[in-house]
Amino acid sequence: MTAFDHPADAVIAAALASGASHARAGEAAGCSPATVKRRVGQPSFRAHVEELRADHIMRVSQRLGELSGRALDALEALLAAEDAPAQRLGAAKAVIDSLLKFHELGEVERRLSGLEARLGTNGRV
Repeated sequence: MTAFDHPADAVIAAALASGASHARAGEAAGCSPATVKRRVGQPSFRAHVEELRADHIMRVSQRLGELSGRALDALEALLAAEDAPAQRLGAAKAVIDSLLKFHELGEVERRLSGLEARLGTNGRV
């Protein structure tokens, strides 16, 4: 079976790739969650959903990157707001939380690269 053997498959795949549950994907495509589960059980369909999901994640990441400068400017302005201590506190927490996540991600990537180098996979499993 190919990825699009049924008319609803494109809708199911797009819904799943964007994070919908089986029930929501089935609802969007006009079929049951059981039908969605059967489609996901097909390796070629599942691979197609994963490709769509990777593309979706890349597009979201690009948009977040485009917004990051403005978001940092907004946080910086909130941190400087003398008359809004609650907003300053929220902005400070957001900056610190984001910084910690950014550093954690860098550490995970560094460690993963090290493991891949030791295994000789260069990112391939």
